[in-house]
Amino acid sequence: GFNKMPRQVPTVFATFQKAGYLTGVLGKVSHSTPDPSFKWDFVHDYAELGAGRSPTKYHDYCVEFFARCVKENKPFYFMVNSHDPHRPFYDPNGRRKNGEEVPSRLFKPEGIAIPGYLPDLPGVRQEYATYYNSVRRLDDTVGRVLETLDASGLADRTLVVFISDNGSPFPFAKANTYLASNRTPFLIRWPGVTKAGSVDSTHFVSEVDFFATFLEATGLPIPKGLDGRSL
Repeated sequence: GFNKMPRQVPTVFATFQKAGYLTGVLGKVSHSTPDPSFKWDFVHDYAELGAGRSPTKYHDYCVEFFARCVKENKPFYFMVNSHDPHRPFYDPNGRRKNGEEVPSRLFKPEGIAIPGYLPDLPGVRQEYATYYNSVRRLDDTVGRVLETLDASGLADRTLVVFISDNGSPFPFAKANTYLASNRTPFLIRWPGVTKAGSVDSTHFVSEVDFFATFLEATGLPIPKGLDGRSL
């Protein structure tokens, strides 16, 4: 179901929408919607995205969204949520009936690295290989999305953030408080600000910092009382 937020709590989506931005979301719509009264300007969910696992469908909807931004001459806040590498993973021998695509690379159990917190057993290798398949399809999706951004002509003035909401869905990772649970991907591409390939291994950051960061980056006022701070 939808999250139920107290009305007085400011949200990223509503703040940018009120400031004249087009707001869009692909996938995981109920997770991303502050409350049922919030209306996205552009929204497509799981079933329309090949169970959230079709890079081509993400590409096509992104083309549509960016074209609308250009046509209406509006800035945007666009949240693109892949359902990869969430379970069920891509198994070449499994059933596919929801429009999922084949990843651009498939992994074999004998050719992968198993993290030290899992036992290196044949069954673990088999499952972890299918997990790698889904990670690869996520990479495919990200690539197709960024292609559309580049083609739209908007890339040089767009802040792109890539995150994972939790660790991998294995013991000692997802739904725990171990390092593999909380040390998750966090990538930023901000033309003219961030340097490609640079790494900050000093500062502890959290997703709670995004709101203030996005507001400062776009010149919008930062509400008092936010738990996070601008990066």
